[in-house]
Amino acid sequence: MKTLLVLGLVVLLVIGSAVAACSQALEWIVYDTANSGLPSDYVRYLAIDEQGNIWIGTLGGGLANFDGVNWTVYDTANSGLPSNYVWCLAFDAPGNIWIGTAGGGLAVYHEGGVILTSVQK
Repeated sequence: MKTLLVLGLVVLLVIGSAVAACSQALEWIVYDTANSGLPSDYVRYLAIDEQGNIWIGTLGGGLANFDGVNWTVYDTANSGLPSNYVWCLAFDAPGNIWIGTAGGGLAVYHEGGVILTSVQK
């Protein structure tokens, strides 16, 4: 519950702005398109997986993954992501990431390979 509350507060702080992190000295590090691999400054959703990777759903830039050092971006040009407007993310027990998009439906990322497929009716 505490993790959900903290994650919820972080999401509220970054919607429509760049992602920011705070060091112990209370100095803010702002991640945006100018200084990082973040594909869009419009962040819609954040999720942290069991390995501590940060998954960032953006409006117009697709899905980004940040492991603390490296950025990986999945979008309609380089993956099977059906839309670059990511609205929500959820992890299931096997470690798949379910990605809700605006106008493109639902996609799933299977860990161990970049396999994104659109789930259709």
